[in-house]
Amino acid sequence: MQSNPESAQSDKKVSVQVDPALLDSITTESLSQYLSCLFRPDTEVVKESTRVLKQYFKRVQALENLLILMASSPDQNVRQVSCVYLRKIITNLWLKLPAND
Repeated sequence: MQSNPESAQSDKKVSVQVDPALLDSITTESLSQYLSCLFRPDTEVVKESTRVLKQYFKRVQALENLLILMASSPDQNVRQVSCVYLRKIITNLWLKLPAND
């Protein structure tokens, strides 16, 4: 019995891009909320937060917000996950920082 490749492809989820306006509007507080969602037991909430974060972490502004959260978030989980994500993205984004920053 052979599987139908067309049906296998239709079963795969298509990655939907996050609205750029949403990414532009992410502040330190909203980033903290997205990171907090990663620790919730609802997998759909975790998936949605992860999808937004993956897109957001391609932006230079993510560096500053992660540094702020790493240093000042009252939630230990947010501080820790901020450090983990910062370590992952800093090498790619550091060279994209404007020279005067």
